[in-house]
Amino acid sequence: MTYAFQEITFDKVSLKKYETLFFTAFGGHGVSADVLKWQYDENPIGKAVGFNAIYGNQVVAHYVTIPVIHLINGHNKQGLLSLNTATHPQHQGKGLFKKLANKTYEKGAELGYSFVIGVANHNSVYGFTKKLGFQNLGKLETRLIYNLKLYSQPKELAISSLWSKERTLWRTSHPNFKYYKSNDLIYSDHPRNYLYPLVNHSITFKNMNLGKLPKLRYPFHLWVGRDDSIDWKNSLNLKVPQRFRKIPLTLIFKSLDNDALIGKDVQYWASDFDAY
Repeated sequence: MTYAFQEITFDKVSLKKYETLFFTAFGGHGVSADVLKWQYDENPIGKAVGFNAIYGNQVVAHYVTIPVIHLINGHNKQGLLSLNTATHPQHQGKGLFKKLANKTYEKGAELGYSFVIGVANHNSVYGFTKKLGFQNLGKLETRLIYNLKLYSQPKELAISSLWSKERTLWRTSHPNFKYYKSNDLIYSDHPRNYLYPLVNHSITFKNMNLGKLPKLRYPFHLWVGRDDSIDWKNSLNLKVPQRFRKIPLTLIFKSLDNDALIGKDVQYWASDFDAY
């Protein structure tokens, strides 16, 4: 089979094609065109970067990253979040994902993005680390926590996500989910009920004036992520053992500008990657 490779586009026809591919690839579960437009075209940091594999006139494989801003080694940098990938069942096993990913990273570097970050499940970790050159930063944790202020004193972090008011307003406008506020945190009604933080160093939720969000009244929540700045011993929480987690998740990182990570401390919560 001969495939053509094309950069993604954001018009209605293209988004509908991506929607169809997702629902075909994942057995009736997928991402709607409305959510894809929000992810790919409305992000205030920038448009999505990705590629399609075309066979005939059909999109048979799709890989996309979206721009993010993180603190990397103490410096604000724009990078890409590895987000959506799908391959039509009849075209799997052809090496399309690797080709699309490499084209995406080459384009990202050309556009000036400094890194790619993502969360891989058990089945995809090997492909990202051994075939695409990602660094394995370790598994994410799952905790049942009480509604407390969890942040300890700021510390030197190799990676943390930065949230501006503009990005926060976009993030909380997801077409499918509702959001709630409580102190310095934002919560989602995502089915897994993750606790969403939008706090980082000098930018805090209290200064964002997001008054339209209703107040959350439930004290316990499932938290997923990794935060080496929290003193968990002094917080009311219960760490969920690995055997009770349905899909172990691993944080992965790839530099596009040859700036290696300094240190291993990470602040990365579910809101930085999930429910997109």
